[in-house]
Amino acid sequence: MTEKILRRSFDKEFKVSAVKLVLESGKSVKTIAAELGISDNTLFNWKKKYLQDAGMHSGRVI
Repeated sequence: MTEKILRRSFDKEFKVSAVKLVLESGKSVKTIAAELGISDNTLFNWKKKYLQDAGMHSGRVI
C-alpha cells in the first residue's frame, strides 16, 4: 500500500519572517526552526535564498 506524503507550503511572508528571526535574534537556524515546527534544512535554504535575493553572500555585500 502506498502512502501519500503531503508537503506543507508556506507563503513568502512566513518565509521572510522566519529568516528575519534568524538574522535579527541571534538564535541559530536550528533553534528558530524547532520553535516554528519546520525542518532546519528548510529554514537554512530559505535563508540562503533570501540573502542571494538581497545581493548578499555569507553576510557581506558582493
